[in-house]
Amino acid sequence: MSEINPNNEFDDFRTPRDLFLSFDDRFNFDLDVAASDENALCPNYFTEDQDGLKQKWFGSVWCNPPYSNVEPWLTKGLAELEVKNCKYVVFLLNVDTSTRWFQELVLPFVSELNLVRGRLSFTGPHVIENAVNPKASMVAVFDQSVGDNRNTMRLLNCIDRGGMSTGMQTRLPNLY
Repeated sequence: MSEINPNNEFDDFRTPRDLFLSFDDRFNFDLDVAASDENALCPNYFTEDQDGLKQKWFGSVWCNPPYSNVEPWLTKGLAELEVKNCKYVVFLLNVDTSTRWFQELVLPFVSELNLVRGRLSFTGPHVIENAVNPKASMVAVFDQSVGDNRNTMRLLNCIDRGGMSTGMQTRLPNLY
């Protein structure tokens, strides 16, 4: 099998619908902040031309950011939570724990981290047929406690590609 985007030319991939719906059932998303007319998953969404990084986010937010540059999206989401514009911001990300963005923007602030078992198959206009995502994926959930010093990850969960728990779940003690 080949990689989904071997030359890193495009960042326009639709989130697998079953994965999105499993989290939408919990968070009832109001806004998709990194979408296109073709891949939006919420009635309210921002396209590349609208630039979700320059817009005010609200409610419960879904974000499948451009994987070539996730850091500004994480920074924006954390800022929107801190000023209480959003109740939740949920990100679909590559599992890449060695990166600065994971160490500085995810790990210290995430309230729930869901590791996706296996590799996700994305859809979209730039997907190569029978291609697979070259990296594992995770769904990181952030809530309004992001500005509190007491915020720590409360749940580490392994989910299947549809977003359902595999039963490998760890509730972490609040250390503060």
